[in-house]
Amino acid sequence: MSRAVPKEYEEEDLDLDSLLEASCSQHEDSVLDIDSILRPLSDSQQEMEANLDLRDQKIRDEIATQEEKRVRSEQEQVMIRHKVTPALIKRKPPGLNLLQPEQLLTFSMTDLSLERDFGWTGRKRLEQSGLPSSFVERLVGGQNVLMMVRYLAPETGQNNMVANVEEFRSMVDYVFYLATACEDQLTFSVLSKCLFDLLKSCGYPWHVTTSHLLATFLNLGARAQLLTSEQFYQMNLASSGPVLPQFYTARLNNRQGRKVISQQSRLVMLRNSVQLVGDLLRLPNRNHLGQNTTSLLTMVYLAITVGQDQAVVVTPAITRSISLLLHSLLSLLPPPPHTETHIQDMAELLSAGFLPHHLCPSSTSTWSYTSLPAYMATAGHNHPHNMLTSCSLLPPHSSIKHLLAYLYIQLVLGVTSVDLPGQVSTTDLVQMLDTHKGLWGTLAKDQHYSMWSVLGLMDIMVEGEMEELKVGTDQFDSLKKLVSLLEQYLGRVGRNDPLNLDPVTVGELAAEMASRWKMAVNTAVQTDRQTNEA
Repeated sequence: MSRAVPKEYEEEDLDLDSLLEASCSQHEDSVLDIDSILRPLSDSQQEMEANLDLRDQKIRDEIATQEEKRVRSEQEQVMIRHKVTPALIKRKPPGLNLLQPEQLLTFSMTDLSLERDFGWTGRKRLEQSGLPSSFVERLVGGQNVLMMVRYLAPETGQNNMVANVEEFRSMVDYVFYLATACEDQLTFSVLSKCLFDLLKSCGYPWHVTTSHLLATFLNLGARAQLLTSEQFYQMNLASSGPVLPQFYTARLNNRQGRKVISQQSRLVMLRNSVQLVGDLLRLPNRNHLGQNTTSLLTMVYLAITVGQDQAVVVTPAITRSISLLLHSLLSLLPPPPHTETHIQDMAELLSAGFLPHHLCPSSTSTWSYTSLPAYMATAGHNHPHNMLTSCSLLPPHSSIKHLLAYLYIQLVLGVTSVDLPGQVSTTDLVQMLDTHKGLWGTLAKDQHYSMWSVLGLMDIMVEGEMEELKVGTDQFDSLKKLVSLLEQYLGRVGRNDPLNLDPVTVGELAAEMASRWKMAVNTAVQTDRQTNEA
């Protein structure tokens, strides 16, 4: 039985002739295409192909350049992240280049003359008393200083070498300058005792002055541009400055026979001289500084400036003597109500009035102004760390110390209209920082050395107000605001980068100060609570 085949499975009739003809036609076309391909390119085709090659090469070069820049940028970022930033904050301040080690002594023990330099006129009297001329020459000619002291017998108050007030002044000045130019410690002790015995046993007037201190500093190599600038004294004190002794000015143009000393001997002589002047100031009726405020301010300026020398700041024996000298000077300030005005004058003289870079550019060679805010170099200010050192020389908890720190903070921040109150407290500090919060933020951003110095100055201002802190007082509220300010600063400063240590150093100081101040606040709160409960 036959079955019907579905239509979709029916085979179509194939036309073999047409297929063969089509195949031959395609073969002929392919042969023709190969011939056209093998045919040399025309000039226009070659030019087009060259343009395509140039465009392709340009694209490849651009890709390669972009890739090279990306790789180089990644390498630079890696180097920046691993670059060690040099630490600028140092333990010791840069100081001033004040004492010149190469300078020769203008006068020394061997060339000082009692007669020529100080006008003593007792030689003839000694010879008439029966002393041989050779012996008198040994006494007053500087050949044997110890024998002169023994024959002078200063502790008795009576001797043939001093017959009147003029000879007394000549002798005292002679012994004083001998002591300041003495390198041997034993000889210095003998001369200083002789000096004090003379002053205590004789009733003739003699006073230690700024001229004594200035001549001593200049003889030891201090730069005259910083200590004797008439323009500086005229601008700050309305005076021409201290007058040098006549014997010293007479020696300035004569450089023959000047003595060379080592830097170590120079520092020893400086320490002895400062100590000697400080002891003299404590003698009753041997100075007029209490009646002459200009001379008092000048002597304070001389002492603090020398205290900032780069060699002095690292020699505690000298800085201690300078601190004692300053303590004696400040005790001579006139009593109230004039004290406040004189303290303001002194603070202004030592801060905004003292521009070492303008007075003597060589004195600021110990640091580079590129490490400080630009306005510090423009104004010629002192280094902030030197400012901190100046405050440390002053007596603790003194009003001049706090006021000077307050002025220094404003100068480092870049305040143009500096506030100069009669008395200053942490309340004034908080108000000033709140007024100039933009300057604080700018300094805190990247000026770490200056910021470190500002924190040290703030700590000086707060030091005297934490002992008797009471809840509800202005000092209590101000200290809380300062703690908050430091905590905000600690939240922004980078304290974990071992390759950049300056922010770490500043952060450690800020954290220590905030912890100490917060403890004072908490102690005050606890004391107040116990008082209320009782």
